[in-house]
Amino acid sequence: MRNSIDTGAVICSVFAAVALFGAGSLLALMGYLVLKGLWPPMRALAALIFAHSGDSLLSIWIRSLFLLLAATLLALPLAIGTGIYLSEYTRQNRARELILSNIAGLGEMPPVVYGLVGWGALAPYFGEDRQTLVIVLTASVWLLPQLIVAAYWALQEIPVSFRRDSLALGATRWQTIRWTLMPYSGRLLAAKTLEGMARVGGEAAPVIMVAAAWPDSSKQPLHILPYYLYRSLIEAVDPATTRHFGAALLLVLTSVCFQWAALRLRRTGVVAGDTLPGLRKR
Repeated sequence: MRNSIDTGAVICSVFAAVALFGAGSLLALMGYLVLKGLWPPMRALAALIFAHSGDSLLSIWIRSLFLLLAATLLALPLAIGTGIYLSEYTRQNRARELILSNIAGLGEMPPVVYGLVGWGALAPYFGEDRQTLVIVLTASVWLLPQLIVAAYWALQEIPVSFRRDSLALGATRWQTIRWTLMPYSGRLLAAKTLEGMARVGGEAAPVIMVAAAWPDSSKQPLHILPYYLYRSLIEAVDPATTRHFGAALLLVLTSVCFQWAALRLRRTGVVAGDTLPGLRKR
């Protein structure tokens, strides 16, 4: 018995040491990135360089956020409408399960595939003068299946009693969706949207594919943070500069902020089954 206890203690100590080593290594890398990359954004913010120059880190970061927000606003209404239709207006059968599985598979596809969509389908149609529009459409196409699945499952989380009681009180199906289901599913959908934005906003592959559609372009490079970091590292003679660390830090912090906001929404969200006594999820 004493040997088994000692063996268990040794195993626990080894696992604890490995976990501490991994966490310490991650913290050390993040601290190094912060120390190396914090100065350029702070200097640009103090001098308001982004108001006079289109090539500063803060101006590129703000532009990237605007493009990401535009892509999200473009994809979200269609995703919510599709999720509502699949959840509330279609029957539960094999056809719906097949459609949902295919949409979920599209959401899990690698980003380079959506870059190929932008490069092969959107870029030739819109032309070189609308590079920004092509990037926004590519990002929205990538976000669309993720948001459709999120909207569907957010509605499915609501107890069937909400629907039955609302219809029994004389509300129409659309009134039930608008005033009963959507208020309770909004937080979960918002959290999923932020998670999708964190994933899409940190990927450079789709933008690289779109930029490859015009290899001989005389225009300025696309001022989007992931692509800017990739391009500057490829073309730089000395990649270990504070500007590169600043771009990497902004990219990491943006993703972390989106994920943190999504986590807060999940923790503070209203659980529909707990709002009224006696209600249970399906």
